Amino acid sequence: MQTINSNVQHISSSNMINKLHHGDALQILKTFPDESIDCCVTSPPYWNLRDYESDGQLGLEGTFTEYVNKLCDIFDEVKRVLKKTGTIWVNIGDTYYGSTKVKTDKSTAVDEKGNKLVLSKKSLCLVPDRFAIEMLNRGWILRNRIIWYKPAILPRALTDRFQIDFEDVFFFTKEDNYLFEQQYEKFLTYTVDPNATTDGTKYSEETITVSSKSMSKFAEKRANGEVEGRIKRCVWKINTSNSKSYHVAPYPEDLIIPMVKAGCPENGVVLDIFMGTGTTAVVALKQGKNFVGIDIDNRAISEAQKRIDAFLDQRTIFDLI
Repeated sequence: MQTINSNVQHISSSNMINKLHHGDALQILKTFPDESIDCCVTSPPYWNLRDYESDGQLGLEGTFTEYVNKLCDIFDEVKRVLKKTGTIWVNIGDTYYGSTKVKTDKSTAVDEKGNKLVLSKKSLCLVPDRFAIEMLNRGWILRNRIIWYKPAILPRALTDRFQIDFEDVFFFTKEDNYLFEQQYEKFLTYTVDPNATTDGTKYSEETITVSSKSMSKFAEKRANGEVEGRIKRCVWKINTSNSKSYHVAPYPEDLIIPMVKAGCPENGVVLDIFMGTGTTAVVALKQGKNFVGIDIDNRAISEAQKRIDAFLDQRTIFDLI
């Protein structure tokens, strides 16, 4: 594997793929060819929560609106390099206003769009919602809001609010006709009697109506083992990563496996513009797909490279057995 520095002016597709690119994501993306990426899976630094001690890093902006605008500027460039059939998946968390690293100048109450910049202490900033709305304003199509439910989070001694045990993942597309492979999950333990369902009635807790004929056919396919499971829902119960990395917030492989499966074709290219410890790259390689990684942090590039090389070495040994 080769690490490409941010001073490269032009990068061909062959020199872009299966490599880590060190530098500012926006500037690196500008060197990539149009419509060269099948899928983007990433998690940007959350606003004002951590200092990764890298010059030019995203996340320490003075206001959440500045952060959202900078982030969406990067995704404007992602849109250019994404194929028309492409998908993007963005894991992003929120921030409590009083816990921010950088304090906003209270003399400036609103930005040029009239958005309030100073919130009451302890208030959630709704950064994920602000990000999603700005992405819609810029022409992206929001297909799903996925809730990453974390069943085994570290408990905190809170006295004035409930424990937060989830984060958002947004599934966007560039066009309304895009590549998507449906994913399935295990059925719940309860069973449904198809004969009890009639035309015009609601099936279980769903908000759509189905006919008894459709239900009977589905029940028959399920009995014959022809159905993989139920269509995957939007609440994903997945534990956080147990990685011992310096990076305090890597997402687990299980979170992004269905994203890469659903949104990237065989031999396709998965982009991660905030590569971190390399999880996206490893998942892509495990599925027989390619990756492109970008990160501004030298430590992240080094650690991701080690993980990728370790996986490739292991795979090579396995293949020779």
